[in-house]
Amino acid sequence: LLEYHLLTLVCHILILLLAVLFLWSNAHTFIHKSPPRIPEFHLPEEPFLQVVSALRIEINGGFAVLHSIGSGRDLTKFLVVCNLIIC
Repeated sequence: LLEYHLLTLVCHILILLLAVLFLWSNAHTFIHKSPPRIPEFHLPEEPFLQVVSALRIEINGGFAVLHSIGSGRDLTKFLVVCNLIIC
């Protein structure tokens, strides 16, 4: 349990919750309980577009740095990256 990653645990809990809700929704006539009322929600598109746009700028900047390192233009950055990879 100590080597169980948090993301894996959260995913397994969500899968279990989804399975329980699915079974409860389909078996509500047999267990004589009302089906679960799951609220609908919609996420607005604009904040996601802003986040993706900001990430695109940062990723393109990272690619530009990698391009300058890979093309041999910046020896100091190349040595820093090699040092980070080795350590």
